[in-house]
Amino acid sequence: MKNVLLTGASNAVGAQVLELLVERHDIARIYLLSQGVASPPPSLASARSSAAAKAQEVLPLSGDVRLPRLGLDEWAFDDLCATVDTIFHCAERAEIDQDLEKAREGNVQPVRTLIALLEKARGARLVHLSTTWVAGTKRGLFTEFDLDCGQGFYNAYEQSKHEAERLLRDSSISGRVTVVRRSLALGGPQRGVTAGTMTLESVIQSLLGGWRILVSGDPRIRVDVIPMEYLAEGAVALADHPGAAGRTCHLVAGWEKSWTLRELVEMVQTRCRTAQLGFLPPLLASLARLLSRLSFGRVAAFPGRWSSLKPYLHQRSVFDGFLARNLLEPLGVTCPPPDAFLARVLDAVSARSIAMRLIPGGPHAVIER
Repeated sequence: MKNVLLTGASNAVGAQVLELLVERHDIARIYLLSQGVASPPPSLASARSSAAAKAQEVLPLSGDVRLPRLGLDEWAFDDLCATVDTIFHCAERAEIDQDLEKAREGNVQPVRTLIALLEKARGARLVHLSTTWVAGTKRGLFTEFDLDCGQGFYNAYEQSKHEAERLLRDSSISGRVTVVRRSLALGGPQRGVTAGTMTLESVIQSLLGGWRILVSGDPRIRVDVIPMEYLAEGAVALADHPGAAGRTCHLVAGWEKSWTLRELVEMVQTRCRTAQLGFLPPLLASLARLLSRLSFGRVAAFPGRWSSLKPYLHQRSVFDGFLARNLLEPLGVTCPPPDAFLARVLDAVSARSIAMRLIPGGPHAVIER
């Protein structure tokens, strides 16, 4: 890597990728694509400060990845194509809803634009941030070689990310693309959350607050969570790896390091002894919702009004990371043990006000499957 284009530097993953890129002495120039230089990503100032010591250039690029030629004029686009050798596509529409039109605009159209860019920038490589949730409704093992398994989708986010991957696989530049699928990724105290992690944060936050948690569902459901640092380090390392070109890599905890829902809450209980937990049969989920309506705020049904997040508490897929581990572990990039990571998660959740809160002041919370 020498000249890099990064999209999505303002989100949690992109900001961390940017931090890693400015630490590299072999990178001369980093273009940060954002919609308007009037509002550059918050990470720009610190990145420029770090890059200055290494004689790097960190350049904000006013454009839009959803538009033809990134919204640039023809001369600027041609110059970028002639310069860039590596692209990290971290921008995405991460809202969990059913608006497929907007999801395609934010997640599929940018891929069409980047395919056109790579067709002109011959030799350049693309690292595309995707998600394991392209598995949709599939049950059982979902591997790095799987994509179309006859699955349905719970929401527009999953479907649009799946369609984006299909575009890349069918394109003329597929051999220069590394698709990075990540499971739920949670950052440190200064990080944000990616799709799906607000569910996990809400459970942990409630337990830390001493709330009574009633989980309506199967306690054996597996929760696959990785640190944001592992996601960013893995993505940057794979961009350089010749064995990753044309491949899909899962950055996941996997079966061995993922938790069942019961294990997760019990580990939190061990740390916070005031936490109370109980599991209800799935058939009582309707009763939980009724209790929420009749309790005038004393009992909160969760996800409740955030019902779009409900699929992440009954996901039946298990993800392998065989290829990613084989490529990354020789480089020293490994996913930490779950117990060590949980302590960091608890510290992070305690240190910041989470984006989605349960009803404040209520003595109970009901978690639905």
